[in-house]
Amino acid sequence: MMKTPYVIILVLTLLSFKLVDYTTLDKNNINFRNSRQIPLAKGYDGYSLEYGMLTPAIIYAVQKVLNVPFNIYKSQLIASNAVNFLLFLLIYFSFFRYLKYYFRDSVSMVGLMLLASVVTLSINGSYPESDFLNLLFFLAGFHLMLKGRDIFLPGLILIGMFNEMQISFLVVFYICFLAARGKRLSIRNILILLLSSLVCVTTYMAIDSNIGIYDINTDLNISNNLKNPGLLLQMWSVSIALIVVSIFGFRSSQKFFRYALAAVFIFIVLIFILGNFYDSGKFLPAYLILLPMSLNFIFGDIRSDAGQHII
Repeated sequence: MMKTPYVIILVLTLLSFKLVDYTTLDKNNINFRNSRQIPLAKGYDGYSLEYGMLTPAIIYAVQKVLNVPFNIYKSQLIASNAVNFLLFLLIYFSFFRYLKYYFRDSVSMVGLMLLASVVTLSINGSYPESDFLNLLFFLAGFHLMLKGRDIFLPGLILIGMFNEMQISFLVVFYICFLAARGKRLSIRNILILLLSSLVCVTTYMAIDSNIGIYDINTDLNISNNLKNPGLLLQMWSVSIALIVVSIFGFRSSQKFFRYALAAVFIFIVLIFILGNFYDSGKFLPAYLILLPMSLNFIFGDIRSDAGQHII
């Protein structure tokens, strides 16, 4: 018999991918995706790193494998739903395992439902899958840190850079992780940091020099992000509430979360300056910090052996 957490994971997966299907995969958007898919995947389009290159490529590959004959619309729809289902399944499973480092199953399940609520509120753009894949990469990075397999972080970042360059911020969270340990940096840690940073810079330069990256106009971004403060406040209300709760739980949280909360504020400023603040999907990685801190404040249920995993 399937355990309750996995039933919840499956139910949340079904609800989430069906919501994306209902809200995003309409005929107009599917037609856009079909017309732009190959240029986006190959980096020939000026918006390549806005929508990501990796996500359209994955959906296109699944589309080719499924090979639904004589119906481009249905082929794109089936491939997109298949990818979304797998992404949500992996996200919720990985997040549950992540929360299990700190909480009992019952509290971890509450965290799962909270993540599902913010994920479904963060469905933006023509390729929301790029935001979901980005969240999965961040989750994978956190697991690598927690399991002492941080040697694989540069490789993960390299792959993630072809989806969204936001994955480079994983380096900042890794610095928070190392600082929380309160020990001197080892040669191994320094090499991982240097290699991860080098991967970020060289990948950015390689993509920019070979296929180009959409221009970032910080003045225009800031101006656009301030156009409708009422809508902005409404869209960010859940995030603001979680930030407030996390601040209340600051003193009782572990060192890593205290340091990482400061990094979240840097994360917010960067999104505001470099991107579209109305695209709440870009904020999803921050919930990996805010939700555990909020759960800790509400339930006070950090496991007694949590220190064995992370400081």
